[in-house]
Amino acid sequence: MFKKYMDLAKINKIIAKQRKLAEQYPATGYTAIISAICENEAKGTFKSYPAYTHKVINNFFAEAVAKLRQNKIWQERCNKHNVRLADVSNDSIIYIAVLSQAWLSGDLTEQEAEAYERDIDNGIKVLVNMKLLPERCLNDCEFDMRVA
Repeated sequence: MFKKYMDLAKINKIIAKQRKLAEQYPATGYTAIISAICENEAKGTFKSYPAYTHKVINNFFAEAVAKLRQNKIWQERCNKHNVRLADVSNDSIIYIAVLSQAWLSGDLTEQEAEAYERDIDNGIKVLVNMKLLPERCLNDCEFDMRVA
């Protein structure tokens, strides 16, 4: 029982630090959180985590997606492409977040990232092969708000 509370305290401390960083760097902060969680799931990091830890991470993931949706930079991007923010699905937000972080970290060139932004099916396959997205994303572009 004590271990559970210590684990949760450590995770909550890390989450608080990441929230603060995301607020300081809104252009990349939330995309980094989303991308990191997807990458860790793809690598199997969360498989050994207990259910209570999954719940905390899932909630943080959903929060990061919601904050990115509200982000001024994301709203400007939608306006640039003449897309209503309400019409953008969480799937698209998660995919673009992971794609942009892959470009920022040098895993993809700018041309590759732009090509995968247009060809989503191929982009998902590439990102899954690079272990930046979990394999479940291959199933009809299913990005739900949970980690496996």
